[in-house]
Amino acid sequence: MGIEDQIKSALAGHEQEAKGFIEQAGDFVDQATGGKFKDQVDQVQSFLEGQVASASDAPAADETAVAPASDVASAVADAPLSEDPSI
Repeated sequence: MGIEDQIKSALAGHEQEAKGFIEQAGDFVDQATGGKFKDQVDQVQSFLEGQVASASDAPAADETAVAPASDVASAVADAPLSEDPSI
């Protein structure tokens, strides 16, 4: 099973959580950069949300999940923000 199939399998049933994670990640980057790259971040968020939508439309080759998106999203949400702007 290739990485694409693993991602599709992990997303199956977790599309809204993945989109929430994408939004959280974008907000984190905006906050960390003071909004300096807001347009680029928004563009990446839109692209990734489109990829999630198209991946959920296509069936995965194997239904074995790698890691639920909610686990990844909660790990990022719980991570402390750095005060160092160079990160």
